[in-house]
Amino acid sequence: MRYVIILAVLLLGACASKNNTIQPAVTNTGDPIYTDPTSWTSIQLNTAYTIKFPAGYEGPGAVGFEGLSFGKNRVDKRAMLSYSFCGPLLCNEYGNPLFGGDPLGGKTPVTMAYGGQTLTKSVVLTQGNTINGIFYYSEAPKAVGVLYLLDRGVFKESLNAQFDSEVQAEVITIIKTIQPKV
Repeated sequence: MRYVIILAVLLLGACASKNNTIQPAVTNTGDPIYTDPTSWTSIQLNTAYTIKFPAGYEGPGAVGFEGLSFGKNRVDKRAMLSYSFCGPLLCNEYGNPLFGGDPLGGKTPVTMAYGGQTLTKSVVLTQGNTINGIFYYSEAPKAVGVLYLLDRGVFKESLNAQFDSEVQAEVITIIKTIQPKV
C-alpha cells in the first residue's frame, strides 16, 4: 500500500511539473494581478490613443458629448484610472502641459508633486524612436500617478491613476499598452 501511495505522489508531481501555464500573481486578498496584455481588450483612451485592460475592470472608458472624459476601475477598487478635464461648457481630452520641458530636449523633471505625493518613478512610452508619453508615479501604499501624452508636439496631462502598491505591476502594464491610433 505504501508503494502505491508513493507512486501516486510521484505521478502527481510529474504531471504538475509539466504544466507550463503562467498563472497571474495574486494579491493578499486573493485577487489576481495581470501583467500579460496579449489577450487584453483594447479600447479608446481619447481620439489619438488606445489602451488595453485585463478582465476585472469596470467603467465606461472614454465617453462624452461635448468632449471626452475617461474612467476605468478595478472591480475591487484597488486601481482607478481616469481623466476629466472639464470646464463649464465642454471637456478637453488633455490637461496641463508637462512643466519643466520636453523629454526630447532632455529637460524632463526627475520628480514632481501630484495629489499630495512626490512622484519619484517614471515609465517612458516609446514607439520606435518616438517618445509618446511619460507616466510618473509614487511608490506609496496608496500610490498616485499621472500620465503625459504627446499631443501636437507637447506633452500634456492625459490620465490620472490611483492604485494600491500591490497592483502597481498591473497598472504599469496597462499604461505600457497605450498606443497611438493608426
